[in-house]
Amino acid sequence: MCAFALVTAQGTATTTVRVKLDTAATAVAGIGDYVGASDVNGTLLGCWASKIGELNQLLVLRSFRDHEACRVERERTLRTTNPFGAGEAISEMSFDIYAPFPFLPPAVPGKYGSVYEIRTERLKHGGVPPTARAILRSAFE
Repeated sequence: MCAFALVTAQGTATTTVRVKLDTAATAVAGIGDYVGASDVNGTLLGCWASKIGELNQLLVLRSFRDHEACRVERERTLRTTNPFGAGEAISEMSFDIYAPFPFLPPAVPGKYGSVYEIRTERLKHGGVPPTARAILRSAFE
């Protein structure tokens, strides 16, 4: 699976790449070169391999300056026979778009710990405003 995320002027994209058994290390090796290429749009923020839940997945987190930059990068990924420098290892990719809450700072690269929990919350229609209020309330408690 592969997911891109972004909607606002500066957005964040997640790409989940499902790889064949015992090929995760090969796939990870190609990601740095692929996202660091001179013709690439976006900035690499992080890369993780799943150890719990669905295995054989890599999550690549990138930021983009705008929606067009994200679209161009998605197109580049779809058109190549060697996406992420790991074409032989990849068994599936899919793309999704997300929007950050406007009050959150942009994600930046760094070392934040050795364990991460990455979630996708699916909200009911109209659910963004009450969810944003709840997050803001909990930040000040």
